[in-house]
Amino acid sequence: MARAMLIFERQNDTSWVPTIVILATPERLQGRALPGNPDRDARLARYLSDALPPRINDDTDERGTYEDWISWALNACANGMTSWATEVVPTLTVDELYGREVHAIPAAAPVDAPEPDGAGQPSEEGPSTAYRVEASERADDLVRNYLPSERPARFDSLPLAEQAWRGRMFLMTWAFTGSAAYAWAASGVTDPTEVAESTELVAGIPDSRIEKELIRTEGQRSGVIFMTLGEHVDRL
Repeated sequence: MARAMLIFERQNDTSWVPTIVILATPERLQGRALPGNPDRDARLARYLSDALPPRINDDTDERGTYEDWISWALNACANGMTSWATEVVPTLTVDELYGREVHAIPAAAPVDAPEPDGAGQPSEEGPSTAYRVEASERADDLVRNYLPSERPARFDSLPLAEQAWRGRMFLMTWAFTGSAAYAWAASGVTDPTEVAESTELVAGIPDSRIEKELIRTEGQRSGVIFMTLGEHVDRL
């Protein structure tokens, strides 16, 4: 049975656009990218040429199928900040997959379903389908349930609004990189431009989407804060 994945790229206006589809059968991978970006074309070519079915386990050199590669690629091909990857229902051909997931959707955020608290607010140009809710306006269940107890010393003394977006930024990055150290560094930015970009990024991702990735990557993430990065994020 085939498997498929879809990669989104973050645009300058913080919207998310579906750009790459990859279809995996037991014997091979096929992919297609939104045209117009040489870097994107090269990235897809690299995925397809370098891909190997992952080993069945750490105790053997026996490899699985290219369908198993999808599980690895969902983490490896996206960083959670400028790109997202998600598994989608496969089709018979990669062209059909591209037509359904990329060509038919001019621009959309990778969300499961809009949350009721403020999503899709109308604008002067008409109703918007893009999700955008400030982290401070959401319930704190996600951060309370998933944030590890080992955290930078001053995180809990931050204003609640700042904890809301920094905590979600940490969880998003942790889910996609597997490294708590890197995630705390990413969420500990202090440069005003980086802060603005991070808060806007978090505002565009529903808690349900973040939680889905945390559940999917459970058991694959490290909770260790290395000393150097721990000192860096203590600027919080």
